[in-house]
Order: sequence, then structure tokens, then C-alpha cells
Amino acid sequence: MPFSLSLLSKKRIAVMHLLVNHVREGVQNRLVSSLYREDLFEGLLMEDEGLRTERERVKALLDAYKEAFKTLSEVL
Repeated sequence: MPFSLSLLSKKRIAVMHLLVNHVREGVQNRLVSSLYREDLFEGLLMEDEGLRTERERVKALLDAYKEAFKTLSEVL
């Protein structure tokens, strides 16, 4: 009898896994389809003005540091 209970338990577990995976895939597909909206892409891909300004400032600093390092390397 323990063998049949074990087999029955394994069947139940397998069915539950199939059901859970099916529901998970369905929920995931619904969530992705609700998030995937082409009309929002343009706004989401635009860089924030503050970040753009900060990136340009940091790039200018980096260029200045590189130039200073190059000058120091030539002197030394």
C-alpha cells in the first residue's frame, strides 16, 4: 500500500506543478502584454534633462582630467 500512496502523491504533485506553471505563464503573459505598450516607448527612451546635464558635466571633467594627466606625463 505505501507504494500506491507514494505514486498517488507523485501524481498529485505533478498535476499541481502543471497547473501552477500554466497559471504562472498566463499571468506573466498578461503582465508583459500590459507593460508592452509601443505608445510609451518614446517617453521611456527619452533621457532625463537633469541626467543629460550631469552626464555632460562629468564627461567634461573626465576630458579635463585626461588632458591634465597627459600634460603631467609629458612633463615627468
